[in-house]
Amino acid sequence: MDNNTTVILELDRPRELRCGHKALKQFSAMTGCSMVEVQDEVQHYDKLTLLLYCMLHADDPTVTPEQLDDWLDKLPKLKPAIVAVADAVKAAFDDDDDAPGDGEETPPEAAGTGEKA
Repeated sequence: MDNNTTVILELDRPRELRCGHKALKQFSAMTGCSMVEVQDEVQHYDKLTLLLYCMLHADDPTVTPEQLDDWLDKLPKLKPAIVAVADAVKAAFDDDDDAPGDGEETPPEAAGTGEKA
């Protein structure tokens, strides 16, 4: 099972984004969003960039909102940042599709005795 829930985003340097406990706790405190609302709320650009800041700050407490704004302004396109945040949120909240016990039945065993004919 792959437990990698980290997404890399190239800003001033490659930055690790992980939508973990610290980031979610800070985001919730700053926005008042419940855990149920997080995935919907990041559809709003201001909340998305705030969550991005919280993820970066959890990894590097020296990061400031102003630095993030500058880094985002220097990106040729914003789509990679938006996709990275979405991927980090998805990794944090989605179940692993290949995990046992995810609701799929185990395939039946092959019929036969196992002896050669």
